This record gives sequence, structure tokens and C-alpha cells, in this order.
Amino acid sequence: MASPLAFFVTESCYVRSLNLSDGSSTCYAVTEPTTKYVAVEFVISDGKRMVYALVCHWDKKDGELVQCEVERGALVERARVSSGGRQPCHAAWRPGATARLAVSHYFGGAVSLFACAERPTLLATARVGEHAHGVAWSPDGAYVVVAVADVAGSVASLLGDDLALARTRAEDFLAPEAATAGMVQHHINRKMGHRPRHLAFASPSSLLVVHECANKLTLHGFDVGTGAVSPPLHVVSTLFDAPPPSWLCGLVSAAGPEPLHAAAELVVRESATGATIAYVSNRMLYCGAYSSIAAFVVEAGRLAPLGAPVETFRNPRHVLVDGDRLLVGCKEKVMVFPVGADGALGDATTLDLPADEFPAGSRELDCAALVRGGDAGLA
Repeated sequence: MASPLAFFVTESCYVRSLNLSDGSSTCYAVTEPTTKYVAVEFVISDGKRMVYALVCHWDKKDGELVQCEVERGALVERARVSSGGRQPCHAAWRPGATARLAVSHYFGGAVSLFACAERPTLLATARVGEHAHGVAWSPDGAYVVVAVADVAGSVASLLGDDLALARTRAEDFLAPEAATAGMVQHHINRKMGHRPRHLAFASPSSLLVVHECANKLTLHGFDVGTGAVSPPLHVVSTLFDAPPPSWLCGLVSAAGPEPLHAAAELVVRESATGATIAYVSNRMLYCGAYSSIAAFVVEAGRLAPLGAPVETFRNPRHVLVDGDRLLVGCKEKVMVFPVGADGALGDATTLDLPADEFPAGSRELDCAALVRGGDAGLA
């Protein structure tokens, strides 16, 4: 069987392919570094041979959706269209046979819907707030659910066919006990809010949301008939028993910041035993903080930690499930975790990417797309 290729966004204007069998890697310039504002924000595949990159020009102009085909292991551009908003940051495929791609935009809060059977075609756009972040489709494909990262924080449900607003949930969205210890962290939460970042369905009637600044995971009910999202059924820390910052570190935070974390990505997988497991990546920011992957069992309206958080290399961002393993993109490294029958993570294999192979300013990896060799004409 041919080796699978993983595609990672590397900060700046590049997408890097990585052969998961032998560690060989190639860097592709998806866009030209014409200004300091241009960057690739996200990459997603159709699971076969097409890869889609989201190119951002920050708040200066609309982003681009770049369609590439994998030919003998290389990325070949096929089409480039407007993404429908500014700073496209996340995308998700509609379940089922209809090729529909939802794209969220951080600046301006737009969500775009594309048909991607051949060349990407913009079908509809909708605005959900100031900042739209993660998007997910309901399992039946009827709704697009969006994490709205405004200060208030909310989730918007849009109809999957035309993006008409179905329901939004803001009030009592995050329970009061979700506050995070630490002087600086409290300040960030007051200024920016808890910031819903990504979301995923644990079942057709239950939705998980990870909150970046609050470092919390919330479980909600989801009405499959109306798209309504319930208040939190359960709220847990993604950091488990991480030690709180010391009072000394808090006092000197202006000169040397206290420990800070930011929850990043959320993926859901069914274990070999039939349990639903949620995996959350926690990024290290300052002063003694550690990066990790936390796992939770979702059952009967509750979130139960599955062992202790597993420490990773610096800044794990997007996490990708590939059968019985979990791929995590970190700074200059890719970690491949085997997943046990109960969903617990085993000891990781690390694929190092030499620093001198990275274009300037592009050492952060976002694990985002996987193409199977047999579907991409690979040897």
C-alpha cells in the first residue's frame, strides 16, 4: 500500500507535505509573500486527492481558497477563488456525497459555503458576529455550527443549504466556574472573553466546544430538528490538575509573564470499545507552562478525563485522527501517537523537521489534512 501524505500549514506562505512512513518532506509555496500580512491559515483535504488551502491577507482584503491536486506526491494548483471574507481560518466538509465546504473568517465573522465537485463555486455567505472561528457540520449535514469568538462568546447554527441563521446561543453559554486561575489569565478573559475556538459533534444530539482563553471544554445538547444549542451540560478544564501559577510569577508578570495556556483544537474519535473520546490540544505560551493533549470520555452528559494529559512538544495546534493514531503538529516536529483500544494515547513517534528546511518565519505546524497514497497516484 502506498504511503499516506500529511499536509501541514507552515506559518507564512507555505504548505508542507510529510510522508508518514519515511519522514520525507517537501515545502510548497501556496502564495507569494507580497506583504507581511499574507499567510496560509488552514489546509484541508477531501480525503482523496484534492487539498484546499486558505490564504489570508488579514484585514486588508478578502482571503483566497486555493484548490490543489496531489499528483505523484506533489501539489499542483487547479483553481484560486475568493474565500468570501477576510482572514479565512477554518473549514469543514459536509457529511455525505454532496461536496460542500464551509469556511469561517475571523475578521468580520463571515461564513462561506462552497460547492467543490470541480472548481470551487461560492454558493452563499452569512455573518455570525465579529469573529467566526471553528466550523462543524451536524452529522446529518443539515446545519453548519460556528464558534463565534466575540467577547460574549456564542455558537451559531446555520442551515446547511443556504446558511440562513437557524439559532444562536450566547446567554449562559459558559458556566461561571470556568474561570481560570492566574492574574494575567483573568485579565485576558475579561478583555477577550473565553473565546470559543473549535467544536465537534460527539453524537447527533451532543456538541463539544473548546474555549481558547478559558482553557475549558463544554458539552452541550443539540436539537437536530431546530439546530438549537443548549446551555452547558458539563464544563471541565482542559488542563486537568495543572498547578496554578505561583504568586511570585503573577507579581512579576509585567516583566516575565505567569504560566499561560491556550486551548487550540478539538477532535472526536470512537474507540475500539465503542466509547466516544474527545482530544484537546493545549498550547504553552509563557513561564513554565507545558503543552499537552488531554483526552475525555463523553458519556451520559458528562466529560470524564481519560488518564492524565500527555505532554507534547511546544505549541500543538491542529490534531488529526488517522485510524488508530493521532497526528499532532508542533513547533518543527510532528508527533504520531498510537491510540489504544480504550482511546488512551501511547508513546509518540516524533518526526523532526530540520530548522534549516523551513522558510523564514514558518516553523509552526498545523496538522490539518491527510491524503492516501493510493488515491493520489503515489508510488
